[in-house]
Amino acid sequence: MHHKKLTNKQIGYTVVELLIVLVILSLLFLMLTPVFFFPKKTNDIMKRLDVYHESRKINHAINLRIKLSYDINFPPSNWSGQVKMDTFLRYLF
Repeated sequence: MHHKKLTNKQIGYTVVELLIVLVILSLLFLMLTPVFFFPKKTNDIMKRLDVYHESRKINHAINLRIKLSYDINFPPSNWSGQVKMDTFLRYLF
């Protein structure tokens, strides 16, 4: 009589492994869905974020210039109390 040897080698994947792969693919699909199905809305959001980021950078630069500008914080003794806009902008930029 021939007896078949039993081996522990398994071919294929377990149900748990397949479910994990399915969950990962589902999450990727859900994250990328707005990009492909709503490109106009995604583009608008990205533009708003860019504008917000640029305004924050400009605000930071202005605050830094004002903080470091001795003439704006302590005007000269002959200062009349009025500042022309071009003079003010020259100090900022």
